[in-house]
Amino acid sequence: MRRALALLMAIWLAVPAAADTIHRSGPMPEPLYVGQIQFNVTIRAQMSREAEAVGYYSTGDRVYILDYEPEWLHVVKGEDGDWMEGYILRHAVDDVKRLAEDILPYGTTPAAYSARIVQDTPLYLEPDEDATPFFILKEGSRLAVLAIEDGWAQVIYWRQYGYFRVDDAVADLTPVYDPDAAVSGDTMAAFHSFYNISTDSLNLNRMHNIAQACEYISIPLASGDAFAFNSVAGPYRYSRGYLDGMSYFEGEAVLSVGGGTCQVSSTLYNVLLALDEGISVLYRRAHGPSGATYLPHGVDAAVGSDTLDLRFRNDFDFSVRIQAESCGGVLYIAMLKE
Repeated sequence: MRRALALLMAIWLAVPAAADTIHRSGPMPEPLYVGQIQFNVTIRAQMSREAEAVGYYSTGDRVYILDYEPEWLHVVKGEDGDWMEGYILRHAVDDVKRLAEDILPYGTTPAAYSARIVQDTPLYLEPDEDATPFFILKEGSRLAVLAIEDGWAQVIYWRQYGYFRVDDAVADLTPVYDPDAAVSGDTMAAFHSFYNISTDSLNLNRMHNIAQACEYISIPLASGDAFAFNSVAGPYRYSRGYLDGMSYFEGEAVLSVGGGTCQVSSTLYNVLLALDEGISVLYRRAHGPSGATYLPHGVDAAVGSDTLDLRFRNDFDFSVRIQAESCGGVLYIAMLKE
């Protein structure tokens, strides 16, 4: 597990560049995952739809994955002595399985730190203060930080990366601990997602529903306890404090009481992925082929009916606590050791 974590963190910190030679000789690198192509897709030399096309996959092909980014997969094709590598869009692949038990579950984005923003702070698409900020992190919001390098914190923003200066913008910068080393109160895993903060009435309702669900799920779980999101956060009714809001269903935006709670369950699911050896996910369904756009593709968890729920069990030999909160467009969830 730690070998896979170190590998993925090194990948996330690297700046992608075009390969000098796409086709390779010699031994083929060992992939981490295998999946199935859902539709014909072009292999690109870089992580860009405008990059050079260097190959393709057909529907039903098996694809071997070296690593993943929020929107792209780094893939390898061929065999020893004659192989090539490139990038394909992540939503082109389904039924992804890891090829070794010590590899992190596909889609896991482990945080290295938890950080509280103490003043409004610009978020950039690259670690460069001369760039134009595209979002302002609000005072009071909490984020799961992937890494910090040269004073820049790297975070997930929808299906891309964002960067902000740590400097005086952050308080409570807390390392995320391996569960084996964690003590009571330590954060063992954390994840966040961003949500729309427009002030039209339906979106205000959606933000209210996100905050309401956060209150319901912020509970302790003893060793062996099972958790069902619909049972804990639901039922999604006016009497439970929920309002009409927009939510995703089969890739479409629909109006429903409690609209927005799926973002809470999906963010929680990403926390669970990072706790693979201590949390068993018992049931989970995605929103559809396109997934939920506020997250990297393939790591969402729809809730709201008998067939749409997120269920898991605490297999640690100690109690844990879910910590969930929303502020200023950021939904943050962590798992703490009790």
